[in-house]
Amino acid sequence: MSGRAGVVLRRRRATDVETVFGDIKSNWGFKRFTLRGLEKASLEWGLAALGHNMRKLHEAVSRGNAAKQAMARA
Repeated sequence: MSGRAGVVLRRRRATDVETVFGDIKSNWGFKRFTLRGLEKASLEWGLAALGHNMRKLHEAVSRGNAAKQAMARA
């Protein structure tokens, strides 16, 4: 991935990942880990990421249901 396409993919990934960190830290107020040690901090971060992904899934399902209901009414 050293060509032009690789550069584009790496640039896109950096933006996508930073958005997730920013959302969890800023919008959720996750500034510090409350547990000590690498294993516990990893677990705590995993729970925050799980919550973020579950919220995204809920929003996607809700949008999908709304779209299906709108199409059923039409």
